Amino acid sequence: MASDFPDEPELLADIETVKRERLTTLGRLVADPDVRQNFGFDFVEDGVEFHFDREHILDGVRKIFGDLAGQVGVSQIKSKAQRAEYIKKAAESRTLPPREQRREAPRAAGAPGDRVQPASESAGGPGPTMRRSMPREETAIFKGLKLRYVDLRTSKFLEQAQKVDLVSSAAIAAVALRVVIELTVTEAVVRLGLGQEGDKLRAKIAVVLRKLDPQIVDPMKADPELKQAWIRSQDATAGVAVQAMNSFVHNVMAHPTVGEVRELSRTFRPLLERTDALLAQAPDK
Repeated sequence: MASDFPDEPELLADIETVKRERLTTLGRLVADPDVRQNFGFDFVEDGVEFHFDREHILDGVRKIFGDLAGQVGVSQIKSKAQRAEYIKKAAESRTLPPREQRREAPRAAGAPGDRVQPASESAGGPGPTMRRSMPREETAIFKGLKLRYVDLRTSKFLEQAQKVDLVSSAAIAAVALRVVIELTVTEAVVRLGLGQEGDKLRAKIAVVLRKLDPQIVDPMKADPELKQAWIRSQDATAGVAVQAMNSFVHNVMAHPTVGEVRELSRTFRPLLERTDALLAQAPDK
């Protein structure tokens, strides 16, 4: 499967983590034919075949390996009902391949034929064969993010946290990520009168998300930029992000992976950006 995504370093890192640490869990998940059908792949002899082109299957593959490299364990996908719920949540977050894009015939992993053409080539002009450009992987949490309206100590802490190399110091970056999120949502809760400073992190994230988007609980109406923060922090099945962040701080046995921290950074960045903008309109402390 890795051969189909050579330009996805974060995904490849998650695949290696799963192969090394969660292979049994992966086997339990993909042994379910409903999982394979909905995510658009199947097994043939000793290989994998895809029923969609790369661009349509990528998000689903990212989800599977990102979840398993993170905090989703065998206890969460052990039963048929749990796996059905996993598929349902993937559909709600729009990470499953669109059914109308299903290929007439499956293709082997790594097979050509579904690259995105460069503009010069699609216009009829000459152009080199190339894959679609991919965003560069983050080397720091919330890379490039500036918080302008939070307390000065929070913005300064973020600046220091962004100097931590994510690849070589994933555990430190993970703790810093949790602290930045906690400080930001706590300030919003207090200044906007949404709760108490001592409330649980999960509750504070929930109340801030509801303030930012009153439709956040409805998967069909929720703001797409904030939806993943809600799912990863509040959902009964997939909402393991807060548990993971708490373990980074309080559990000495927790060993966050680079891919896991990057995923959390991507998930909660919109929450921080929007909360900062909300605080710009909040009364002074």
